[in-house]
Amino acid sequence: MSMLTKKALLKAFGTVLERKPFKKITVGDLTEECGISRMTFYYHFKDIYDMLKWALEHALRDSFPNASADFEGDWKRGFYKVFDFAMQHKYYALKILPEMGQSDMFRYLHDVVYRFAYNAILLYAGNRRIADGDLVFLAENCTYCVTGSLLKWAQAGMNETPEDMIRRFTVLFEAMVRGALERFDQEAASV
Repeated sequence: MSMLTKKALLKAFGTVLERKPFKKITVGDLTEECGISRMTFYYHFKDIYDMLKWALEHALRDSFPNASADFEGDWKRGFYKVFDFAMQHKYYALKILPEMGQSDMFRYLHDVVYRFAYNAILLYAGNRRIADGDLVFLAENCTYCVTGSLLKWAQAGMNETPEDMIRRFTVLFEAMVRGALERFDQEAASV
């Protein structure tokens, strides 16, 4: 029942978003659309942002059930899935993002993108002697790059294809990661 209620609230959000700007949507709008009490909403979520976070996490989890397994075969496919997911939800992204702000969206996307970036860096690192802190630092910076590019692309209207975005990002990512790993390995060898 809990999952049904959450999904009903999310569907109500989509319906209300058709009529109202994101910032003007209230919990009362959603509960009225669903025919449930405000107390039921607050049993499941602390606010509308919490509901959207749950929706994004739930959708991403469904889209990437085996993120590590997907990554082992082809890390580019993992990043492509992130951009493609955004494209599939373009209508909502374009209505919500301008009002929600980049920092909220960044927090929602960070964990998924970081997981892909970190696993890709591990593949590139191979058996080099790279400190864990350096791997994490590199993964965080790649995460900022991908997430920032994704958000800028969304804010610009998602006019470029996910394939174009991944092609450009692949060039940048491979150059940045390979160069950094080589330097970290050289540092480790000289100590």
